[in-house]
Amino acid sequence: MYRFYLSEKAINILLELGYFILLNNEKQQQSIQQLIVDILDENLEGLAVDQLYIQLNLIKSCSLASVYRILSEMRRLGVVRKTEFARQKAVYTISKQKLKCSVSDAYSNEVLPCSNQELIMDFEQLFDKYKNEFSGIDIVLYKK
Repeated sequence: MYRFYLSEKAINILLELGYFILLNNEKQQQSIQQLIVDILDENLEGLAVDQLYIQLNLIKSCSLASVYRILSEMRRLGVVRKTEFARQKAVYTISKQKLKCSVSDAYSNEVLPCSNQELIMDFEQLFDKYKNEFSGIDIVLYKK
């Protein structure tokens, strides 16, 4: 096992690229992002934001607004998934999906996650059909 000391900026860049980093054996020295991943990974059924906030603050002090901001960014990157129920609090879980679908806008040069759930489900069915041949699929759709 190798040990590297990374800045918060470097950690965020690696998280954006899809890497999961175990920073140190001591949880107090881990980034809030990594702690959130660790906590959600231990709770496979998922946690509401307030439950996650309470568990996180037992390890490292942070604000509720920071937890919401980090979860929002992690959702955008596809690291976590938010499941909303009718009259209950939303639950966050680690995204285990092997499919990433993005939409590229030629005019603004923005690449955003695909929001068409029907299209994503079609791609997931296609991936399930060929899951023995591929470990993951990264699809970029180009907008006219």
